[in-house]
Amino acid sequence: MESPREVEQYWEKKAESVGEAILLKSIAQSFFNDPNHRFIREHFGILFSTASILYFEYSTAGRKSILDLVMSRKKGDNLDETLTIPHKRIETACLIATTTARKWIRGNLTPEQVQEMIPKSKSRLWKLLAGSCLLVTSGENLFAFDTPINKEWADFLQRVL
Repeated sequence: MESPREVEQYWEKKAESVGEAILLKSIAQSFFNDPNHRFIREHFGILFSTASILYFEYSTAGRKSILDLVMSRKKGDNLDETLTIPHKRIETACLIATTTARKWIRGNLTPEQVQEMIPKSKSRLWKLLAGSCLLVTSGENLFAFDTPINKEWADFLQRVL
């Protein structure tokens, strides 16, 4: 595991490389339809945001869980893929039941179809029982992110959109 100083240096370098201060960050599990494959891709990585762009960096090395990402990171085991979503392209960012988000993504629903269904799917009880995730729509894509701070992410994105 990295020392607190190494983690701090990592985030300083990351802010330098993206050219903006990083305002929010956390580990995350993501699932989305990968245009290069015909199935849902599930990835574990780091979700972070600046004032203008949402980033998700993940490894394609086949992580089995978030704990696998955190506990068994080896030297040279890099987060080799980066998903970038400019805030101005984000149409929706809200909390939704994880099972509902997965069903929508599996069903290849468009963001327009999902936006019509969101008001009917915001049951607090269902989100409590099923667990919630952050649903983001952008262009023709749906992304679901599960983080330890989902509510913080939804509130943050609502403020910057």
